[in-house]
Amino acid sequence: DEILSFFYDNKEIIDLNFSLDGYKEIHELNRPGFEKTMLNINKYEKLFGYKPLINAVVTKATIENTNEVIDFFLTNRFTKVNFSILFGQEDSSDKISNSMFNQFIEECHKRGLIMRQKVNGKKKYDCTKYGNLCGVGRTNIFIAKSGIYPCSRFLGDSNYLLGDFNSDFSDIESELNQYQTPKDGECYYETHKAGSKL
Repeated sequence: DEILSFFYDNKEIIDLNFSLDGYKEIHELNRPGFEKTMLNINKYEKLFGYKPLINAVVTKATIENTNEVIDFFLTNRFTKVNFSILFGQEDSSDKISNSMFNQFIEECHKRGLIMRQKVNGKKKYDCTKYGNLCGVGRTNIFIAKSGIYPCSRFLGDSNYLLGDFNSDFSDIESELNQYQTPKDGECYYETHKAGSKL
């Protein structure tokens, strides 16, 4: 409750999101605690007066149950959902292609879900896994317990560590400025993971 109050007091500058991949069976394929997540979402709604933004990972099971997943979000009045492709499991049977992901996004859009992929026609530098342009070296940093990285896909790779929780923002920015911004349509991780950061 104290943590939630902090986010409420800072709601003008921090947008709190919840990870929820769909109904219980879909959500718990990759994450535990569906009931706890829903309980915390309900606490959020009571305090803020509206539903939070949802982050959902799309797997093969999501694609195979497209209508049921969309029905779940709409029935529970989760109208703003940001979807991302499952990554980091290249050999997994859950992996999907970009075209499968894009077809899923189109179906969600048709059914009335509001997503980051369909906000407007402007270039959006964020992450290719969300269907946007890669933001490494432009707008992105990824913060985890193990440190701060230019992108979530570099998590745990000390060659790409920008700093930690004790680092000054100016030091992190200086480290980030060493990264050459990728061309539109390129993913920095895909292009540079085997090479240097420049």
